[in-house]
Amino acid sequence: MANGRLQLPGVNADQTTSIALIDEIDSHLHSNGRWCETATAPSGTAHVADSIGDGAGAFRIDAGNNTWGAWVQIVGSTDTPMNGGTSWNIDTLTVSAAERSADYFMQISFGATGAAGLAADAYSEVVYRPLAASLPSWPVLISMTPQDTGVLGWARCMCPGQNTATLDFYFGIHEE
Repeated sequence: MANGRLQLPGVNADQTTSIALIDEIDSHLHSNGRWCETATAPSGTAHVADSIGDGAGAFRIDAGNNTWGAWVQIVGSTDTPMNGGTSWNIDTLTVSAAERSADYFMQISFGATGAAGLAADAYSEVVYRPLAASLPSWPVLISMTPQDTGVLGWARCMCPGQNTATLDFYFGIHEE
């Protein structure tokens, strides 16, 4: 072991790091994914998401008055693990309805509250632009750092120039 890294015979540290990264990507891409919707019987901050087909429908976030809307919890402390993993990440979301046909800015945060995740720099941002308010969505890819099971997830949006703009969505989770 060199500098806390496993050193393989005949392989330098940079190659070892590259091999570990390839293993991580392979594990992520070939792990079981789950899609989530609002829980049928939510329980405080512990349970807010069910697997698709078992829940009450899409999550809904709403933009504020030309500013960020309120944080909505989308992952509860007992919602992960779903398939036995020790960490999770949201990798994709699909919008099922958008009130406006304008740009939406979304933040997805991780921590005790949405604001706490934002302050700790534990969040990801995406831009979503529907073709029209009534047209279906294409998948939106999310880049985020894996979170430990039990970490809460939150979402909010902004739609510049609008005082309200709802966005309904489902999201996909990968666990490792």
